[in-house]
Amino acid sequence: MTIKKTRKLRGLLRKLVRLLSSEETESGYSCGLTFTQCHCLLEIGEKESTTIAELSDSLKLDKSTLSRTVESLASQRLIQKREHPDDRRFKILRLTAKGESVRREIDARADERFRRALKAIPNESREPMLEYLAVLVRSLNDKGQHS
Repeated sequence: MTIKKTRKLRGLLRKLVRLLSSEETESGYSCGLTFTQCHCLLEIGEKESTTIAELSDSLKLDKSTLSRTVESLASQRLIQKREHPDDRRFKILRLTAKGESVRREIDARADERFRRALKAIPNESREPMLEYLAVLVRSLNDKGQHS
């Protein structure tokens, strides 16, 4: 790939990240949560239960940032922390009923936004676009191991 194409890809991805992060805040589908809180809630809900270490790995955030975020979500009664049955140093994180309700609201709002976005893409291009996006995510997640 040429440097020109590489930079075009980087530029498009930067714009996409900015659009997505500002969209979550401005459109209200983050339900008043910060970008990081919103993603923590979604990730915990998707896994049903997790630890800070697993969440840190999934979200690519350092544990200290994540610990503050988790404390904030717990103080809002959106998640609960329980001792890990095998290792008391770890806490199991789960959504509370309130957290699950907020997660469902975030999902519903985000689903609607992305349904509208997909409508702007021609039918025959949607599936290949999703496949290419999945390839790009896997490639970026490999951390350049296949350079």
